[in-house]
Amino acid sequence: MAPGPSRHRSRSRVAKALLPALWLLSSLAFAQAEDLDRRLAGIREVGRFIPEKAVGQLRQVEVQARAAAPATHGEFLNLLALALRAVGKTDEASLLADQLLALGRSHQDKVLIAKGLLAQAYLASTRNRLQLSHQLAWEAERVANATPDMALRVQAAITSGHSHGEEGNLPAALG
Repeated sequence: MAPGPSRHRSRSRVAKALLPALWLLSSLAFAQAEDLDRRLAGIREVGRFIPEKAVGQLRQVEVQARAAAPATHGEFLNLLALALRAVGKTDEASLLADQLLALGRSHQDKVLIAKGLLAQAYLASTRNRLQLSHQLAWEAERVANATPDMALRVQAAITSGHSHGEEGNLPAALG
């Protein structure tokens, strides 16, 4: 049995009443995402010089970051993996790098995949597994070059060039 006209009007009124609330909630969620992205950008700079402090700051936003959109979630995983590697917690950093790579693959996000491969390359280098590190760096460069993220492409090119140099392939290192 189809709903009567008064029932249809009632649903329409409810829907119209809920629209402003939904708009407000989506605006708040978007603002929170932007705030988290800004915080992560600030933490990235801290991590370059004081990784111990960055680890603490990243732990404070972990719940929010893991629930965020894939790009933000991935950036969080990348930053925490890099910071933990810098403070010598390579086992935990490796798990995070694996999570980052899996997140990128599940969303078919080449930026996250390249960042995950770079994180794994850096960890392999730390563990003195140079051949693996080089292979990961070269794969990361191939993936990064298929993205519009210029900073990532430069980072991957530098890492790849460094890997070529370590293997004595100076023309490729300079190319």
